[in-house]
Amino acid sequence: MWRASRIVGLFLTILWWPASAWSDPVDVQWDTVATHEGMYVPGGIPEGECVGLVVSNHGEMGHAGLGGVNLDFQESGLECGTRPEDSIYLFSGSPFVILADDSFGTDARLTCSYGQIDDSKPYSWVPTGEPGSIEGGFTACLYRTSGPVPLGKFVSQNGAIAMERTFYLPLHEYITSFIVVESKLYSADGESHDHLTAGSVVDWNIPSDSANRNTSGESSAGFVYMQGTDTVMSEACQSNVGRLATEAFGGAATAAELKADHCANRSQYWGCLAGSQKLLRDTNLARDGVTVIDPPQPDGRAWWDDIGANPGLHSDAASEDQAIWLTYIYDYDLGSDDTLLFWTVLAVIRDGTVQNLEAVISDAKRWFTKFIRECAGVCFFCRVGNANGLHGDEPTISDVAVLIDAKFITGTCDGLPCLEEADINNSGDDGGVTCDDITISDISMLIDYLFITGPSLGLPLCW
Repeated sequence: MWRASRIVGLFLTILWWPASAWSDPVDVQWDTVATHEGMYVPGGIPEGECVGLVVSNHGEMGHAGLGGVNLDFQESGLECGTRPEDSIYLFSGSPFVILADDSFGTDARLTCSYGQIDDSKPYSWVPTGEPGSIEGGFTACLYRTSGPVPLGKFVSQNGAIAMERTFYLPLHEYITSFIVVESKLYSADGESHDHLTAGSVVDWNIPSDSANRNTSGESSAGFVYMQGTDTVMSEACQSNVGRLATEAFGGAATAAELKADHCANRSQYWGCLAGSQKLLRDTNLARDGVTVIDPPQPDGRAWWDDIGANPGLHSDAASEDQAIWLTYIYDYDLGSDDTLLFWTVLAVIRDGTVQNLEAVISDAKRWFTKFIRECAGVCFFCRVGNANGLHGDEPTISDVAVLIDAKFITGTCDGLPCLEEADINNSGDDGGVTCDDITISDISMLIDYLFITGPSLGLPLCW
């Protein structure tokens, strides 16, 4: 059985403060959050190998491709590649906000710290230094034993929009590499702001035979992923197709919704698009057709036209050097007292499949919902078919036996640790499966999977 005491959540918080609360300007500072792949030390904290990500008090993560602290596997000892490119999965990322004058995107202005190791650009987020307690720098295996740990506060340079962000890092014997990121957005100046779009952008540089040559695809689990590639007759030290990464949307709620129900969650979001890096640059250098922008900055208008007009999931199997834009909300009227909360999952796979990545995302969502939000009715590390609660790689005849016992011998589900895992055909509602949902159809489907059709049948994820 799983116990919350076996989960160590490490909380790393990035906070933004209203412009009116600014004191003296502060420098951009860095810290590294880290999680383990398959490591657990009872009664203590893991030591040694880890998967780390460097983050800053102005919103950027990845330090523009620093290497070794980029959700890569170099520090873990699992990476077989020896090139500098093999030490980078997440090159750079940042939350973003776009403010426009109307629903046509007129004068769309983008704020993000993507690719910026300081806040000198006119579109960067700005740290305020309150409260600010940066530690660790670029040390990949520095672990937090208590939290939350504030890394600083930052706002948009015009003082209009404020955000807060918290990184949640699980340490558990069965968890692979993921980080849950929770973001809070609100007005920094106490004014309402119409036609606001918000989300996050990540440039994944997953190791490939040719640097930066990643392709993207769409998962049926509701996210766009990036994938490494191999050139003809060359797979380097391993097939790079097995290297995958994503930022998947987890949910959203307003502060009012969470006050009424701390487990309130809306899984709907605007969309996710993998596109060329040109969307990060104002190639015309004159958004209004007249005024030259100096220095050049991200093109909010190009974003508005190319991404905002295309909700849903969109991938690109051909372009090189792509970034993934995950849009939480689009053309939203932010009230002066609105507070919006969003959470996403950053996940990487070194040698696996899209199905493995989907399983990691499912684990992350359940871990966050059960242990951080403390919501009841959620099974952690959930795998459909694992009716007996013994967490092996695949269902076995023992799982069939406990289902038969529950339906035809004892007549109760007391011997089924997690009803969602026993609901083989997913006939029940997510998080609300009852014993009535466990039927002969579930037993038949599991028998077919084990002894007739075989693994090609596939079993759905719980989430």
